Amino acid sequence: MNNRLIKRFIIVFCSVLGAFLIPIVGLGAAIMIREHLNKTPYEIIEANRALNTGVKESSATNLLKGVPDFTSFIILGTDGGLRSDVIMVGVFNSETKQLDLVSVPRDTLVEISKEGYDFLTEKKKYAPKGKHKINEIQHHAGEEYGVSVAVNEVEILLGIKGSPDRQIKYYVTFGFEAFRNIIDEMGGVEFDVPRRMYYADPFQNLSINLQPGLQMLNGSDAEGLVRFRQYVQGDLQRVEVQQDFMKAWIAQLLDNDNLLDKLKTLYGIYTAYVDTNVDVSDIVRYYIYVNDLDIGAIRTHTLPVIQTEYGILPDYNKIRTLMEDIFSGAAAGETPPPAGEAGMECSIFPLRNYSA
Repeated sequence: MNNRLIKRFIIVFCSVLGAFLIPIVGLGAAIMIREHLNKTPYEIIEANRALNTGVKESSATNLLKGVPDFTSFIILGTDGGLRSDVIMVGVFNSETKQLDLVSVPRDTLVEISKEGYDFLTEKKKYAPKGKHKINEIQHHAGEEYGVSVAVNEVEILLGIKGSPDRQIKYYVTFGFEAFRNIIDEMGGVEFDVPRRMYYADPFQNLSINLQPGLQMLNGSDAEGLVRFRQYVQGDLQRVEVQQDFMKAWIAQLLDNDNLLDKLKTLYGIYTAYVDTNVDVSDIVRYYIYVNDLDIGAIRTHTLPVIQTEYGILPDYNKIRTLMEDIFSGAAAGETPPPAGEAGMECSIFPLRNYSA
């Protein structure tokens, strides 16, 4: 395996796992592969198990399962606590080699589902009534149940809950410390800042001070860029800037000739700051798609919403149309249940409790 292919794997796998804010996950995968260039996938798994890397006992068996037609995953970037500042759902189509990324504005107002409400109440967690911002769900559920509840509510929002072929399989969570460190380690990202950005929040230890124009952003600057939301359209415009930054980052990763030399340092950042249920067997199974996936096949979307005087509300009709377009390659007759109507047996509670 030559360095050119390893480098392409880094970029592509980053993209398959969400591209934006978490390329470190792909970098972690790449260093594992680079250290075992002459080993079979099974030998790679056994070597990593010997190093106590947390590989599941079923990893070798998982290799035989292949890659499904659709793989859905969620990225949750937190603000230093448990409030999700970035919520992105990705769907990878293994037949068309297309990756769709749906950004969910953090200020989207939703009502927690009955099962989510009952679950939080049972666990003696605060269960909000009425409409609240979707980014607060993970916070209310706490560290132990935050990912599980967030996944459940996002699946209901998108209308994919209850469909085994569409429901979210993987999660990646991280704080912005990981984001800052990876940007700095890579030497920054050149980006055309669309406007003057100034904002200070001592409570969050957040200071944003960017001038408009093309410039090299370090980790702190990049964090300020993607978190700034003092726009006329608020969070909706912020999502657009995040997506533009994602595309610029991917393009520059492809041109980064020093990337391979920094793998070990980047992998250290990954292991220290990123939480995910992606294991070594998953990495190996998706590896065969590296040469076929075209970076230009990445489509970005923003969750369809309705602007009201009370805030941003989901446009469920347009959401369903968007998701049907994304899953247009699904087998005939596979239609997920309407949002909020799936039974508990299809929920992540308790069968897919990611915190277990």
